[in-house]
Amino acid sequence: MGDTRLATSIPEGTAFFVEEEGERLAFGVVARRQPRGHCIALYLFWPPAIDLTEWPDDLPDPASASFRGRFADRALRDGVWSSMGVHPGFRREQWPFDRILHREFITGRCTLIALDDRNPLKMIGSEPVECDTATGLPSDTLYAAYHLKEAILERGGKWLA
Repeated sequence: MGDTRLATSIPEGTAFFVEEEGERLAFGVVARRQPRGHCIALYLFWPPAIDLTEWPDDLPDPASASFRGRFADRALRDGVWSSMGVHPGFRREQWPFDRILHREFITGRCTLIALDDRNPLKMIGSEPVECDTATGLPSDTLYAAYHLKEAILERGGKWLA
């Protein structure tokens, strides 16, 4: 019999702190999860967007997120990011993660990718778009949680698409 712990995914609405060496760097909310997989779509907040000293009674406004992206869930599974469990204020419809932006490396062309609302890895459609009309959308990159500080926080949390 296999390890069922690895077959389940982190629940949507899970709230957590991104921590490194005892310092809270950001607050996060799992907006979508890959069923029976290890990909999660996150909203991340950091100062001045949210107070990082205590667990929030109310979730921040999703529109004020500092960053949105897809990550492997290992840091949550391993307890490197401290989770409080599913936040009672999480309402799935308020935390959309249905579109991402792909920018071709060589040509710089942009494609809007529609995602299955139940799986942040499943593409259900795409269409070419002007890059400047799709600003603010998450990138199609799958980020490694252990490199969050270097890859995003130290770059100012700019949308990398």
